[in-house]
Amino acid sequence: MNIGYLSVLLLGIAVILFVIGTLGIAKFAARISGGKAAAVALFPPYAFYFSFYELEEEGKEPAIALWMTGIVVTILMLVAFSGPISMVFQGRAAELDAPSIAETAESEFGGKGSEGDVPPPVPELEVDPNQQVAGTNSGTAANGATNGTNDATNNAGTNNAPATTNNAAATNGAAPAQ
Repeated sequence: MNIGYLSVLLLGIAVILFVIGTLGIAKFAARISGGKAAAVALFPPYAFYFSFYELEEEGKEPAIALWMTGIVVTILMLVAFSGPISMVFQGRAAELDAPSIAETAESEFGGKGSEGDVPPPVPELEVDPNQQVAGTNSGTAANGATNGTNDATNNAGTNNAPATTNNAAATNGAAPAQ
């Protein structure tokens, strides 16, 4: 069910609320005179005037609430969803349906597609031959503590950094073991 049909359904419910509320107010107006009942039923501005200025009876609140809810929701639906509602009444409701997976694949990838199709391959990235990868060293120092830094990561931008370092010498300042 698409948005057009849902909008028409909600619009129908709002109109039903409006009619039930109008009949409830017309019932109170019929106790006074038949002319007022006809005016309330056929002319909504008079129903508003009658409801709020002339009607002073117990139990009028539910009828007025239904009538006002129906009016407000009907107006909001017509303003907010006028496009989908008009498409349903013109017989073009199928245009509001979401596209199928095959249609989506065709529009995105330029060919027929289905759920099992593999997307087009990602082009390979060009690698700069002068680019150097910084080495990491996760060894432990002589006292058992881990060494968080080393010369390779500190001097990653320079070409004179050794590929590996002795962690014990780096942390303790002692001469490298041979």
